[in-house]
Amino acid sequence: MKRYLELVIILLLAFVLIGCGEEAPDVIDNTDTVEVEEKVYHRVTFVANSGGYISGTDIQDVEDGKSSTTVKAIASEGYEFVSWSDGEIDAKRFVKDVTSDISLVANFRKIVYEYPTIFIRTEGSKVVTSKETYLNCTITVDDNKNPEYSLTRVEARIKGRGNSTWDKPKKPYRIKFNQKVDLFGNGANKDWTLIANYVDPSLIRNYLAYSLGDSFDDVPYTTSTQFASVYLNGEYLGLYMVCEQIETGKNRVEINDDIDNQISFLLELDQRILDEGKTEGIDYFFVNGQPYGIKAPDTEDEAYNADQCTRIQNYIQFCIDTIRNGSYADVKTCIDVNSFADGYIIHELFSSIDVNFSSWYISKDKGDRVKNGPIWDFDISAGNVDYNDQARFNDRLFANNNTWYKYLLRHQEFKDLVKEKLTKYYNLIHQVIDEKIAEVMMYKPYFLENFEKWKILGKYGWPNPPEIVAINTWEGQVEFVREWLFAKLDFMVNTYCR
Repeated sequence: MKRYLELVIILLLAFVLIGCGEEAPDVIDNTDTVEVEEKVYHRVTFVANSGGYISGTDIQDVEDGKSSTTVKAIASEGYEFVSWSDGEIDAKRFVKDVTSDISLVANFRKIVYEYPTIFIRTEGSKVVTSKETYLNCTITVDDNKNPEYSLTRVEARIKGRGNSTWDKPKKPYRIKFNQKVDLFGNGANKDWTLIANYVDPSLIRNYLAYSLGDSFDDVPYTTSTQFASVYLNGEYLGLYMVCEQIETGKNRVEINDDIDNQISFLLELDQRILDEGKTEGIDYFFVNGQPYGIKAPDTEDEAYNADQCTRIQNYIQFCIDTIRNGSYADVKTCIDVNSFADGYIIHELFSSIDVNFSSWYISKDKGDRVKNGPIWDFDISAGNVDYNDQARFNDRLFANNNTWYKYLLRHQEFKDLVKEKLTKYYNLIHQVIDEKIAEVMMYKPYFLENFEKWKILGKYGWPNPPEIVAINTWEGQVEFVREWLFAKLDFMVNTYCR
């Protein structure tokens, strides 16, 4: 009853208050007021000058105090990245702790591709007319790209070189410095060659062959190469390849060729030596009807005599007889089969016309086996011949005519080794050829300048076949070599690897 009366009283009081028109009291909100702050952003802009572009987001709105995302300045073909407008030289870039709008400009410059220039001045400005007699000269090398290899009027001697190429208008030369000189970082030596490549309208057959030799596993030594513009007594002679003279020594064929009771040698299979006034039994010898010229040991050394020549001759005869009639196990005791497999692949790939005639080298160090190499002289190769269809076309074998390769290929184990190496080198060959061609294309003006001097493109010159004569641009000649080699490579793979 008491609880009932309390409820009635509460209801009556509420009714009185409502009836008097008084408003109910406001509800007081004691919660603190929170102001929402608006975020501040700054614009970061990455801009590329001509010669390149920005990889990444080039315009970014970045919150105050935060960092932008990373971009990279990419140079277009023929250009290189130099720096950002604030001096930063790393092409990858972001801005840390951004507190204001900022714009950064990537600067690029056009790459100037420069080959070195060689200036030769003979004593009295005499004309080089002999392959036997040197003329005194001075040599200046202007190498802007690598100034440490520039030379100024260094004393040297010069004479002609080459065989059939010596009779061409653009002549090859051999230079001998009075002191050892390191040309273009390829090792100090007195003897260097200037290869004209006149009969090769692409100018690159030797370059590609030597580049492959340098890339293979078991070619014991390959000359370095450097293209250079050559001036003789103020006259521009064209674009030449500077190569090392094939000889023994440091940075060359590194064998011990001191004369003693152990056999060591550097030999050239060379039919032309018969016309050079050399002495049989001293300077050269015959094995199976083929002449081998002795490049080392030095046949003019007083310790050298005919007995030394006979010992080398007998050893070569023994090796060939073993390859021809012995077991493969016997073959491996006297020659380095891996170097011969590498040598065969390069000579076969190019169908080098002289592979069984001249410019084919073998060497042996004391206590070691005979090795194939260095590789040399590929200007008449890769289809650049009109007098031998076996070498001219890329759908047939040619280098297997070489006596050593011919007998080696009768051994199934050697053919299996060739197959193994072809499989291993297939992609490498494509890569090296494509990279080297892309490289020479960057120096295109130098090649075109050569053909302004020697207007041979689109004209017959020995021994160019009709399909090469029909190509009247240097770029077309280069593409011919590339396609010819790749087709020959596929033919070799189909022959040995299927």
